[in-house]
Amino acid sequence: MRASQAWIDRCHLPLVVGFADSVSPSALGAATRIVLTDGKRVPVARDLGAAVLRQVSSEELLCLRLRDGIAVAVDFADGRQSLVSASL
Repeated sequence: MRASQAWIDRCHLPLVVGFADSVSPSALGAATRIVLTDGKRVPVARDLGAAVLRQVSSEELLCLRLRDGIAVAVDFADGRQSLVSASL
């Protein structure tokens, strides 16, 4: 896939924007989840789980880019570098 096509595909991913309440670590066979303040639990791509646990704090504004209901990118409102899955 050309880089320009990957960028276009990335721009069309569904988004969820919200404030993080907590991060739920993965259990055996389950994905790490970001719990938003509205109660929504968003699973995170497996290759992002450890980074999300280290870098996402509660009350932080996030933009989650989803593929098939799973966050494949986490963008931070404060301008920090995004966390991006290899599956993006």
